[in-house]
Amino acid sequence: MRKEKDKIKEEKKALQKEQAKQKRLANKDKPKKTKKEEKLENPEFPYIDEVPKELLEGKHIFIDPGKRTLFSMMDDDGNYFSYTTQLLYL
Repeated sequence: MRKEKDKIKEEKKALQKEQAKQKRLANKDKPKKTKKEEKLENPEFPYIDEVPKELLEGKHIFIDPGKRTLFSMMDDDGNYFSYTTQLLYL
């Protein structure tokens, strides 16, 4: 009974090693991507002109951060709000 379990474990280990070896060989031919390339491929915050039209349906608020004006915001109707450093200390 014990020998059978040990044999099954060894076979499983050998199979896992073989699968890992095949995976390494398959990935060897593929060029490696750097983190910068991966980020460019799937950015966390894409540029507005890169977003598909389907995702831009509905109401929106556009925000632009800056140095002097911490936030400049505008909605679809053209309403504009600016949060400056002077407003920060009021």
